[in-house]
Amino acid sequence: MNVSLWRGSWCAETFHLSPAGAAELVSFLVPSFAASVPQPQGEAPRLRAVPPSRGRPARPRPPLADRLRARVADALERTAAAVRPRPEAAPGRIAPGPRTR
Repeated sequence: MNVSLWRGSWCAETFHLSPAGAAELVSFLVPSFAASVPQPQGEAPRLRAVPPSRGRPARPRPPLADRLRARVADALERTAAAVRPRPEAAPGRIAPGPRTR
């Protein structure tokens, strides 16, 4: 996990945390954030279940890294196809690629 500390629009410091270090940071932050939220007087905070959505259920999406990796792979494949020599090209020559606007 990479963590960056910002001062306005200036990145003051960036560092890498191991999974164990990230877990330690989260275990510190969560109770600290929870303690900073004012609690209503006289009643305990309540959790409620969110009703199911109507219509078609949402499809699970692959993680962001997988989606980005797939998009980069597609773009590289299209680029390679555009510059790959065609079989009908004369030896030593590259056939022209598809016309673009």
